[in-house]
Amino acid sequence: MIYLRPDTHALDSAILRRSERIANAGLEEATRLARMQATGVRLTASVADAIGVRELLEHLSGAITLDEATLRIAARTRRLARRQRRWFDKLARTLEGRAPFKVVEGYPDINSMHGKIWP
Repeated sequence: MIYLRPDTHALDSAILRRSERIANAGLEEATRLARMQATGVRLTASVADAIGVRELLEHLSGAITLDEATLRIAARTRRLARRQRRWFDKLARTLEGRAPFKVVEGYPDINSMHGKIWP
């Protein structure tokens, strides 16, 4: 297994770009969800709690700006990424010495590893 572990700066930058895309591209779907709610349809917990849904619904209700929604989406995504990173870090420690496992710090490192992944 290869664990690609990007540095925090690169990860935060990618998360912000992704959050901007979610905020802009998700407005149409969020509008549909808001219409459904207006007719009395309750969103399932998995939909209502999905990153981006809550923030875009707040934006559509006028409670926050689209920029604020984008920043909130990025913040929730960073929290999720931190939890995932901690989980994978723990997995790497658990597998150390018991299974072929390589941690690659940062995305560019993988390009230099062709043919050199395992010792």
